[in-house]
Amino acid sequence: MRKLMLFVFIIALTVTATAAQVSMPAPAVTSDNKGLLSTIEVKVVPGDGSVWISTEPYVGVQTQDSERTAAAVAARKAGMDRNQYDFLYKIHTSAAIVDGPSAGAAMTLLAISALENRPIRPGLSVTGTIQDDGSVGAVGGIMQKAQAVHDGGLSVFVIPRGEAIQSGLDMRTYAAENWNMTIIEASTIDDMIAVALSTGPLPQIANQTAPLKPLNLTTVSNPAGLSSFNDIAANQISQASSLLAQLRPNTPPEYTSALLDTEQELNESAYLLEHGYLYSAANTAFLALIDLNVIQNRNATAGQVSDRINDLQTSIKNIRQPTITAENWEWIVSGQLRLAWAQDNLQTAASNLEDGSDISRLTALRDAVMSDLWIQAASEFFAKAEQVGGAPVSEAGLRDDAQAQINNATKELASAAGTSASWHLDAARTELADGHYAAAYYDASYALAFARADSEASGLGFDEVQQLLDQHNATDTGLWSHMYFVHSTYLRADGERKSDRDMLVDALRIVLLAEQTEVAAKSFPAQLAPGAATPAVSPAAATVTPGYNVSIQTGPITYDKTGQFILLLVVAIVVLLVLFAVVVMSRKKAAAPKPRSPEQMLEMLDKRLAEGWISEKTYERLAAKYRPKPKTRARKE
Repeated sequence: MRKLMLFVFIIALTVTATAAQVSMPAPAVTSDNKGLLSTIEVKVVPGDGSVWISTEPYVGVQTQDSERTAAAVAARKAGMDRNQYDFLYKIHTSAAIVDGPSAGAAMTLLAISALENRPIRPGLSVTGTIQDDGSVGAVGGIMQKAQAVHDGGLSVFVIPRGEAIQSGLDMRTYAAENWNMTIIEASTIDDMIAVALSTGPLPQIANQTAPLKPLNLTTVSNPAGLSSFNDIAANQISQASSLLAQLRPNTPPEYTSALLDTEQELNESAYLLEHGYLYSAANTAFLALIDLNVIQNRNATAGQVSDRINDLQTSIKNIRQPTITAENWEWIVSGQLRLAWAQDNLQTAASNLEDGSDISRLTALRDAVMSDLWIQAASEFFAKAEQVGGAPVSEAGLRDDAQAQINNATKELASAAGTSASWHLDAARTELADGHYAAAYYDASYALAFARADSEASGLGFDEVQQLLDQHNATDTGLWSHMYFVHSTYLRADGERKSDRDMLVDALRIVLLAEQTEVAAKSFPAQLAPGAATPAVSPAAATVTPGYNVSIQTGPITYDKTGQFILLLVVAIVVLLVLFAVVVMSRKKAAAPKPRSPEQMLEMLDKRLAEGWISEKTYERLAAKYRPKPKTRARKE
């Protein structure tokens, strides 16, 4: 009997030990670019290795992937068989949708804490992705997340190594001086364990990251049509290098690390350009320019940032877009996309300023700088379009393609729920309403490709994502599809040398985008109807209706009797015609045709839109009157 009681007691202890429930505050960034502190909770119970997640809020595939990886890494670190336990995760947040991999490190720490029954250090929060090998990967929004951690009353924030410098600001120094908060960088989950699951004074985490192998890329041959983009990339590198040289002697010592990081980025950008990776080079230099401009303007007040936002919004309205042709449409689309992105970014920047904090001011400044550079890029693309020229065409034939791509992206996003893709879909809808159908197709392609990549890579490890990438071939019909594919090969090479699965997923996103834009490059030129387009002009430029010459004659007024007689004769004829029309209409009134059905009206509106008689906005306003109203259904309680 005693043996039986002892056995029952041991079983009870085992169940108690493996049914632990722990939680930790974890920061996130909302869709409007603001910090939000949520709470992640995990319970580990005896089971078969399943990973469960609460359905409220809705959790996207990237977060689900992080949970599975976190459970596997945690079991391995704890020296336990994952298949003997179930992991039940729940996220308590005010957000309706949660997605992204940035909570992976927090989920791993929580699972280890539950498995080993070791408490999380009070007042601590962490952010960072988790890789299969236990390394902690980079995330976005460090400044906003740090602000949320501080606002939540926490005192320790652990972040991925290399991310303490944000927009030229060392967040470790800033947090210590302004918030009495300690920020620690970590390379691996072991580093985070040393901080999060220890007691007493905070440990010093040494940088044990092995030096990276040099980037080694094969030189790429680019089509002749991209020579201008080579010049654009070279110009951005030159601008950034000049600004870096200007800032070096006049920047305080606390920005030294930021300037060194920027110098490395520019060296890599120059290497990429030399080897033909045009978009990769331009993008790397673009990011360096953002950081350097923020450092240069770091002391701008909230009012000055607000003024800059307003000036940039005015600039967008005043930009004159060239006439679209079958030869320059890809350059036109490039400019339209960046104007749409800039407009969206400026709205976010204005919203951030409302917070009033110093971090929000710097975040808004960064958004404004990024928008400014996008607007400059759009102007360069439009200038190239003007140079290419060609016969005017109409985009009306692309409307169905754009709408179909938006529908496809909407369906894909319903399962992926990736916020990194959803803003592109919003931009596509705006572009569709503005009649920019090619741009709408491209932004919808971004959303579709990003969401599809996240879905395809869901649950896959590093090697399996590599195998996915092996299935895709080069795209070279269009200018952008070619550059996107080349950019994906760079991302893959960089991800492989860093053993970073998330970078491989980024490469998958871009190669899928290359394939979507390749479809457009092959079909759009034939669908662009000649002769129906007119140049898009800014409101300031549209002072006279095109096609009409207006002149005003001054001097003494003279009367011509012959002219008066002709005028009276014309009036008499008009009166007779009106009377005749009234008689005819009164006779036909009884036999008037029946009004058109809603279906007939919609068909007529489709025809008028395709022929260019009405605008997209007018079409949507009129079509809404004739579309059938959806039937309401009773809600079941």
